[in-house]
Amino acid sequence: LPSGTASAASLSVNVTAPTIGVTLTPPSASIPLGGTLALTATVSGSSNSSVTWDVDGIPNGNTTVGTVTGTGPSATYKAPSSAGSHAVTATSVADPNQHASSAVSVGTSSTTVSVSLSPGAVSLATGATQAFTASVSGSTNTAVTWAVDGYANGNTNVGTLTGTGSSVTYTAPSLAGNHTLTATSQADPTKVASASVTVSANCAPSPASALVVNVKDAAYGAKGDGSTDDTAALQKAVNAVAGTGGTVSIPDGTYMVNALTSVLLKSNMTLSLSSGAVLKAITNGASNYAIVVASGVNHVNIVGGTILGERSTHTGTTGEWGMGLKITGSQSIVV
Repeated sequence: LPSGTASAASLSVNVTAPTIGVTLTPPSASIPLGGTLALTATVSGSSNSSVTWDVDGIPNGNTTVGTVTGTGPSATYKAPSSAGSHAVTATSVADPNQHASSAVSVGTSSTTVSVSLSPGAVSLATGATQAFTASVSGSTNTAVTWAVDGYANGNTNVGTLTGTGSSVTYTAPSLAGNHTLTATSQADPTKVASASVTVSANCAPSPASALVVNVKDAAYGAKGDGSTDDTAALQKAVNAVAGTGGTVSIPDGTYMVNALTSVLLKSNMTLSLSSGAVLKAITNGASNYAIVVASGVNHVNIVGGTILGERSTHTGTTGEWGMGLKITGSQSIVV
């Protein structure tokens, strides 16, 4: 520039705010009527991670479209009692123009929720404890609620439950009796699994193993229909727990037994019959038989149920040795 000429320069700076985004997981789900779904919103581009929730545009929803409960970026959607499709939306507090939605199909899922409970049956001494574990399939929500004889988490009369989530510990009451422990799916409250608990006097020790086999399981095949010969199925279940300290669980039903061959118990096991379970002798004409036999064994518990003979239909005319339970040459047998 010529001497004495003034000069100037400028720089244009564009300042932009960081881009805020919202993501919501899961982006879609199918749940049963009245089921629940856990949702998590993630806000990016801002230190303010707060969001507001709505269902189909209704803040926090309502009983018609479903409700959202919870604080902060995590919430739980509870489905209404009618089938339909709904949008659960999380909106950024930092930038209300930014939001994300989860498409929820209610009552139209082809996936069936189911609950299983392990062990399925136990025999305990009064005051003894037993761990139970519930498993939920068919839903991302695996939470369950627990009860004993219909009482949430039980009480001192029916036994108490301690613990959270899918695993709890049952403590038997001070009095003998039969109780039912249940685990109910929170995703689908119509889906329930139960376990039978037989509480015996202190002379009956608790099983030494958590192994429980149910005689009606496919591996054993007992019918309990009052007509099928279940002798082989019962014996197969007994053989499966022999020497393990485990339990053979016999649910309600009438199980026909060939008393000429008998159900032969093994050492270190528990035979646990529910209150409605009956072992009934098949009609015969023999002068000497036994429905259940403990011979040359030790540490066996025989708990609950009924053992029933066939006196009124017996076809023989001699003999008086029809035994319901025959114990010989054995030790530490608790009935």
